Amino acid sequence: MNLSKKPKLVEIEGIDEAGRVGERILFVRLGVPLPSESSVLLQNLQHFDNLIVRHEDLKGKDEGTLLRYAKEVLDNPQISFTIFVLREATQLKLLRQLMHLQGDACFLHRKTLIQIIRGEQYETTRLSEAISDLAVFENEPVHVESFLKAFAIRKIVMKLETMSPLLRDPRDLDRLLVIQVDGGFPFVFWWKNLVDSGVCPKLRRGSVLFSGITAGDAHYPVVSTAGAVASILRKCPQHSYLYPTRELEIEDDSELPTQDFYRGHVSSLTRPTFQARMLLIGDIGSTVACLLPYALHRTDRSRTWEVFPIEKSVEDFLHAYGPGGPDNTIAVYGALKTQADKEGLKFLREEGYTCNHTTELKSCLQELFGDLSNDADLLPSKTKSTIQGKLDKLKHACEAELG
Repeated sequence: MNLSKKPKLVEIEGIDEAGRVGERILFVRLGVPLPSESSVLLQNLQHFDNLIVRHEDLKGKDEGTLLRYAKEVLDNPQISFTIFVLREATQLKLLRQLMHLQGDACFLHRKTLIQIIRGEQYETTRLSEAISDLAVFENEPVHVESFLKAFAIRKIVMKLETMSPLLRDPRDLDRLLVIQVDGGFPFVFWWKNLVDSGVCPKLRRGSVLFSGITAGDAHYPVVSTAGAVASILRKCPQHSYLYPTRELEIEDDSELPTQDFYRGHVSSLTRPTFQARMLLIGDIGSTVACLLPYALHRTDRSRTWEVFPIEKSVEDFLHAYGPGGPDNTIAVYGALKTQADKEGLKFLREEGYTCNHTTELKSCLQELFGDLSNDADLLPSKTKSTIQGKLDKLKHACEAELG
């Protein structure tokens, strides 16, 4: 997508959840128009001393502190929000349908497996398909959880035409909706079919971008905040009556997932797919690693970078998760202390991948801190002093890590 002509209006939609199958699952969507995204970052900074709320930031905090944060976020006039609940009864309907679809899919492999057992000739492509499809059972909890949650998130996205202030505007606007979902591609694998179906006329290619982001709540503020609010409200169910909640229900069997949905989900788990992938190589400071993907995203909203630290070697990672290509994968590196890191970076450069040292990207971090500092200047004097102090501390941490 060419964004040389920047859209006049941009809205970031962050969706995250809290809870597991068999328990009440809360989904929170936050819609934030630009440039109001900075208000989310400054709220996070005020409460948790971080621009991005991490899971560990919530630990050890008393209930009152957490609820005050959630209330402040949801009371922010710049943020539109919706809280959904997927209750156990609806989960059971989805689980039954999953078992039904799973049974139908596995039955198609019966003939090939019998031929193999009997020592008869069989089509090798059929065996490859069977192996790929059955691979999801190696991690059954992930298969089940992501199936149910992906279906729930799809239902939420289908309601955006009435929930998103940007989409509700009846005028023919030059607009872009950036939808960021924590969890990776298995949570948004359905987006192309949804957009192309025409069921949601305002969700059109070129005006909406979907990103399923592994560990998205560790790098992107709106997703991070949505996840934090969901976790807090789930942790404090006795206060849930204070916030309007919508039920994610299935009233008719026609709403249940189809075989196409099941097949797409299996494919998303067995054939890793990435839209914009950032490989972190070598020694990179935690503050830079946390903020750099978002800072880079601010320079081009069509790219929501999915971050993967390289633990063993670049070759090992690409073998396991696919090579991608220079068009959708970049490398960011710090100090290269192992031979594997040095060889991996050399390999990527020879293959034409963009590779940047962290210091080459520091300008986007400087711009982030500069913009936040300008916004903090507009706060009341007492709050301004506190926020600026915390912001300076983070900025100095980044500068020290960049060297």
